[in-house]
Amino acid sequence: MLRTIAYSQLDPDTKAYLRAVRQARGRGTPGVFEASSDNRAALALILGAIILPVLVCMGYGTNKAAWAMAMIQTAGVMLGGWLILYAFRRWFASMDSYAGKFVYFDPQNVFVGKGEDLQYARLNEDTQVEPAGDNGVRLTIDGRSFNVPVSSRSVATFVADYYDAIDHLNAEDGWWRDESTGIYGAAAKYMVVNERLPHNASEVSLEVDDVPDEVRPARGRPSGVLRYLLILAFGAFIYTGFLFTNRPIHEAGAYANLNQNSPADLRHYIADPNAVANKDEAATKLKMLYATKREQLIARPISQTDIRDAFLTLFDTLDGPEPPVVSIDVTDRAGNAGNTLRTRLADGIGTEVGPEYILFVEKPSDPGRWAMIELSFGPDLGTGGLTWTVAFRRQATDETPYASFTRLLPNVNSLPSEAVYADLMTKLVGNAPPPPQPPPLDDW
Repeated sequence: MLRTIAYSQLDPDTKAYLRAVRQARGRGTPGVFEASSDNRAALALILGAIILPVLVCMGYGTNKAAWAMAMIQTAGVMLGGWLILYAFRRWFASMDSYAGKFVYFDPQNVFVGKGEDLQYARLNEDTQVEPAGDNGVRLTIDGRSFNVPVSSRSVATFVADYYDAIDHLNAEDGWWRDESTGIYGAAAKYMVVNERLPHNASEVSLEVDDVPDEVRPARGRPSGVLRYLLILAFGAFIYTGFLFTNRPIHEAGAYANLNQNSPADLRHYIADPNAVANKDEAATKLKMLYATKREQLIARPISQTDIRDAFLTLFDTLDGPEPPVVSIDVTDRAGNAGNTLRTRLADGIGTEVGPEYILFVEKPSDPGRWAMIELSFGPDLGTGGLTWTVAFRRQATDETPYASFTRLLPNVNSLPSEAVYADLMTKLVGNAPPPPQPPPLDDW
């Protein structure tokens, strides 16, 4: 069977022998040599030249986090750079470190070059050699068979005839009996080509004669730990360099692509841990949006502005980077559930103010926490009308409201919750939008 050894670790005698055979490309050698083209280097160069710039530019061209960009770019440099380096290493590699791709049959050995590795087998007198299909030579040594690939059936037949000629030379007496193994191989090639025995050594063309008696490693395969550590260190260095150059590009791109008229987008940008340079500018822009919205609410015609002004006091606390969450609670003193009116108020205020400026949630259930907008309503026994009370807190932890208002509706001609909704919204933001309409049913 074929054994495998790293070509760089091959013993010097065998390496010198194969170097001479490869340089001569089989001419003047005692065996049958066939080299095959290796396009992997050219393919590696093309792929590397594509992968490296594409991934580096991709990293610079995206506004994702700087560390993610650096990972993409480092992968491009490591992979693309390795492919390019591999191509040049193959093209300029010495014959002492790189086997290339070849097969070589000599009187005592079979060699198969596999790039950086070499496969070989030692032959004996009982070795059987025959063509195997259209692209192989089958060798049987001590009852075990294996195939060696060749380019064509004719080459396989030539190899089989070559070893038949060696057997013939070993069985006959002649001038070659006292000659070297190299002469035997050259004489066998002469027989296959010319279909007769050479008359003497002068008829045999031989330039490479020193057929090695033994193929062995000159040293053990290195562990490669140091090489891998150097690769990791280089990768870490490249990643760090890209990380520091990506940060300002990421921040500039992220801020340039930001919708600066959207409080939600500004908050997302401020919350991004990778955004540093423009955070103060984004925070200032967020406050300006809230100030503009506040002026728009003030400009609305409202006859009584005290409830609106109290709401704006709460609204002024929402212009920071934290989510603009406001808890709201509604109590119907008549014992009916206030969920419907709470939802109407949340939708109505959100519609008039803008859903990105204020978000409503239910009252916290934790002890010691209260609703920031608290509304209660019920019948007024003295007038037969309806009264409602609204209170405002800056935070859910404030037990005492900073403002509270009570209003009387003497004549109510609609549902109490609708009357309270219309009156409070008019005093709060100057308008009471109707509930959203359900989508139309499909026609059948």
